[in-house]
Amino acid sequence: MEGQQSDVTHEWRFLIRDAFPAESPLARFIVAVARGMDDTVLANTLFVRAEEPYELLYFFNLASSHLYEVAETLRRAHREWEGVREFVASLDEERQEEFASISALADQNPGWPGSRLKELRNSFFHYLRLDRAAADAEQLPLQCGLIEAANMEGRLIIEGGGPLNGIRALFADEVFVKSLTADYEEGELERLIAALGEHYQPALNRFAQAAVGRYLNGLPEGVVQFEGAVEEPE
Repeated sequence: MEGQQSDVTHEWRFLIRDAFPAESPLARFIVAVARGMDDTVLANTLFVRAEEPYELLYFFNLASSHLYEVAETLRRAHREWEGVREFVASLDEERQEEFASISALADQNPGWPGSRLKELRNSFFHYLRLDRAAADAEQLPLQCGLIEAANMEGRLIIEGGGPLNGIRALFADEVFVKSLTADYEEGELERLIAALGEHYQPALNRFAQAAVGRYLNGLPEGVVQFEGAVEEPE
């Protein structure tokens, strides 16, 4: 997909096959890091800009799920590829600590908040479970959410002129929140939002920028062309 940003101030250009050969584990790692940065930045930006409660809920789940997926990807690549381990070790100590902090979110038995992010990813990307065994054992999250939301007022609205006729099942959002936070401690959701926004997302951004920059700067001369202060197209 090609496009041009009107507010670009710096630009690096290269032929993808020269800069990121498909057979290189490190090249693949850097592409994954860059894509993870793009997705989490976009999801967090939409979360911050959201106004309606259901928008906040959706983009928070999206941002959290992307962050956990990135953590899983980084952790596995670091474990399986020596070149990736050597590259990460070549970065400064702060960037290495940020990498360790992010990848630890996807440890086999992660502590908080990794455990919560995994739950969020599973409930969001894998969607709502309706299996009978969990329901019979009274361990179906959706069933628990319905119990917790039983005395709440549910709403189904249609707003004229909105996307897809503006229909929104607000009652389903309420049940989902109750399903998701059934075993959260008081104030834990707020702490989770703060941890992601104040620590993990900035850490991912700093690590990703440093990693991509180090990689591009280490390529042979002539592979990458740099343009500074790119003017807006007329």
